Amino acid sequence: STVTINLYQKVAYQRPPETYHKPFGAKVKQGFLAGWNLLQQLFIGLITIWPIVLILGLIWVFRRRLKWWGKK
Repeated sequence: STVTINLYQKVAYQRPPETYHKPFGAKVKQGFLAGWNLLQQLFIGLITIWPIVLILGLIWVFRRRLKWWGKK
């Protein structure tokens, strides 16, 4: 056998709290920080691939010299 008891209580209505909105200055600061972080990550990425850039640059210079030497 099962016994079910339902208890009810009247509760006074409370208005839901207003949502928090960041002030304009905080949003501007957050935007600058996001941009700065992006620049840092880009710089770190370029540092990571510098050997590839160096090799491609040497290949480009070598090919230009071969073309110039072949025209003589």
